[in-house]
Amino acid sequence: MIFTAGLATDKGTVKEINQDAMMLKVVMSKEFGRIAFGLVCDGCGGLSFGEVASAAYVRRMEEWFYNELPKLLSYKDATRRLDDARDFVSDPIELIKGNWTFISGEMNEKLYEFGLGKNASVGTTVCMLIIIGDDYLAMNIGDSRIYRASLNNISCITHDHSYVQKQIDEGLMSQEQADSSPMRSVLLQCVGAVINVEPFFVRGKVIEDDTFLLCCDGFWRKTEVEDFTKLMNAKECSSEDIINDALKKHIDRLKNIGEKDNISAVLIRAQGAI
Repeated sequence: MIFTAGLATDKGTVKEINQDAMMLKVVMSKEFGRIAFGLVCDGCGGLSFGEVASAAYVRRMEEWFYNELPKLLSYKDATRRLDDARDFVSDPIELIKGNWTFISGEMNEKLYEFGLGKNASVGTTVCMLIIIGDDYLAMNIGDSRIYRASLNNISCITHDHSYVQKQIDEGLMSQEQADSSPMRSVLLQCVGAVINVEPFFVRGKVIEDDTFLLCCDGFWRKTEVEDFTKLMNAKECSSEDIINDALKKHIDRLKNIGEKDNISAVLIRAQGAI
């Protein structure tokens, strides 16, 4: 699989600093060919040290990507219990899912303790995606999102951990009510600000010209369906420079129509044979 990818971020029109943090990696592996990995963290609005939380999570995942992921992808280094009949050795996605769950709990505990020491709330949302071969794994905690454009259909593949999403899930609030609710920014989960985190996972198969967009709430909140369609159109994602320019122009547009929050996005397009 060949990847074309890019990213952009902006501190917005109100905040003095950018509390978002991002990472984008495309590498070649011996076992699985090219691998793409994207991550967007949004230091939770209204919480102190949000930029510390988002940066800390990204640094931890960078360490994982370079030091731990290669071991998971090497058959000879993979281990399992002798009485475990599941073939995890040949399924790196399941191993990665376990890693990400552990790391999220680890970082939640560390950031929670850091906040106690500073007598402050410390938190970050997380959304991340890895593509290995023709498989993808996506994870989110909080209300940063991942969108997928596949076969001319665009959908959000993650699930918000927010008060309004819970109300929608329980049939107590419509989408229209959620969009205008004063509680729409209230999170039920974010890394560092709760006792336990429960990441949402989804895995699936990648087909040629699939495009994934990872973004914080400052990006998706005022972005319309037609905007996603234009940004994620395979013909418009032909180079890194074109992707970066398109994301920057859209961020400028969001600021012009009233978005005040930090705004960040990572876009990854998959194409070609595995």
